[in-house]
Amino acid sequence: MLRLLAVLTLLFVLSGCRIFADAEEVELEQVCSTCGDADAECGSVLNSCGNVLDCGSCSSGLFCGGEAANQCSTTPCTPETDAEFCARLGKDCEVVNAFDNCGQGRSANCGECDEGVCGTETPNVCPCEPLPLTDFCAGVQCGSITALDCGVMRTEECPSSCDEDAACEQNVCVCDEPDTDICGDADAECGVVTTMVCGAETQVDCGGCTDGVCENNQCCKPLLCGAANGMCAPIDMCSGAAINCGLNCLSRVSVGASVCSVNSVGEVHCWGDNREGSVGVGAMIKQSLPRAVAGVSGIRNVASGRHGVLFASTTEVYFMGGIGSSAPAQSATPRPIFNGNTPAAIQDIDHYEHSCVLFAGTGSVYCWGANKSGQVAAGEPIPDPVDQPMRVFDGARDVTVGASHTCALTGTEVFCWGSNSRGQVHPDLPPEVQTPMMVPLGPIAAIDAGPDFTCAITDTGGVACWGANDSGQLNTIGDVRRHEFTIAGERAVEISAGERHACVRTETNKAFCWGSNDDGEITPTSVTTSVPATELTSPRRVLQIAAGDGVTCAVLQDGGVACQGANEYGEIGSGTVSATANAIVKYY
Repeated sequence: MLRLLAVLTLLFVLSGCRIFADAEEVELEQVCSTCGDADAECGSVLNSCGNVLDCGSCSSGLFCGGEAANQCSTTPCTPETDAEFCARLGKDCEVVNAFDNCGQGRSANCGECDEGVCGTETPNVCPCEPLPLTDFCAGVQCGSITALDCGVMRTEECPSSCDEDAACEQNVCVCDEPDTDICGDADAECGVVTTMVCGAETQVDCGGCTDGVCENNQCCKPLLCGAANGMCAPIDMCSGAAINCGLNCLSRVSVGASVCSVNSVGEVHCWGDNREGSVGVGAMIKQSLPRAVAGVSGIRNVASGRHGVLFASTTEVYFMGGIGSSAPAQSATPRPIFNGNTPAAIQDIDHYEHSCVLFAGTGSVYCWGANKSGQVAAGEPIPDPVDQPMRVFDGARDVTVGASHTCALTGTEVFCWGSNSRGQVHPDLPPEVQTPMMVPLGPIAAIDAGPDFTCAITDTGGVACWGANDSGQLNTIGDVRRHEFTIAGERAVEISAGERHACVRTETNKAFCWGSNDDGEITPTSVTTSVPATELTSPRRVLQIAAGDGVTCAVLQDGGVACQGANEYGEIGSGTVSATANAIVKYY
């Protein structure tokens, strides 16, 4: 019996426990933790008895504490900052002595307590009052969250703010209500509406308009002057507010050497370069303000070119200015071309160094003027100039001219002829094409020609350009002869090719231009070439766009016109002349 008691006493001593023998308390040896108990591969740690344990070193090529404290890894160990040291140990006040992440002895001041006495509950820890539930769940719409609170992880189910028809996904209220229902409830045909969805303010895009523009979330079709009983395009097309048509209400503008506009009652005003009499005031001087052109009335269309201006009513075509280097004389007043003998109603006109007119019905195209590359009519020898209008094409619905080439649009196909020195007729044909050749494109809706390049709008609202590209006229950079592209998020409905830049008007009545910006014709910056297409800044919706020689003009919603770019000859119509004027806007 005594032997058994001795064995039991030895076991209790070894286990660090206490026994009572003969009613006397005996303190037994305490068993302390080891490096293994602390999961330490290297460095130094304190054991449960408060003693320092050396847990060894890492093998060659490995470092202690590089990725985790007292662990070997290939990452060199960077000693943690005092703040990191205190945070890892869960201490936030007074001086703490311990081993850092690299296994080295360290002493750091972990700060002071804002409230209470440090270590009241836990050594080197400030007294902490758990957050109220509303503060703990701040910013959470629904569901449960787990977060650190008073140094321990806390999990709480947060009060839900979701509507009955909403589901909780990742602490956020989510509704399945479709956008179409929201647009319908707001009676919105287009544009963006703001509504409350699942208790939160939400913006919903109700789309665009297939016909017209979006105004106050309603689709409204803009009006040109004279289209609604003598009224201009409404200022607010949905409210019906409008201004009366008159001398200052324009329907069309054209930019060449001079700039000319047509108002709703068929009168013409011109300004700009008047060296060849193309402003119509007689004197061959610069005109920086619009001047009325006498001797014409009932004008519906105008085309300003390099040396003069072409006007058209429904029954006559007039020309004013010079007709190029081979012109025998100039005329500072409009003179009729057909003298009342037009074969049909006039549908379209265009002019640069030669002129063309399109007649309704048969779609016949008559051209005259400079013809050195056969842009008017081919022959042996080629006549240059052609003094009288010649019938050169049938079946067209649009016609346009460049410096020395001509293009006609039939139903959906483009035919071009004349100079092809830069691929403006067809990138794959010889330098001169004296027979109308079809350009291989998809269905085309509209065309316009610059001096040595041509652009078209496809039936899907995209743009195709071909020819010269030295200034980015094709909306790309490099030795490219043909380029097709779209205006992001927009559908082009009108195109105008200038001297070295081009512009489109989109169905949302915005204007985008690309190419040369030497004179600020696209944007008032130091950029000389604007590629890709840049949206023009306009205070009103654009109803018609016109690109010329370093100048861009637009007819705006309220019937005025805005011009920007070169102003050496007063082209922007501001009343001043300046060779460096950029993006100056003027209204008439």
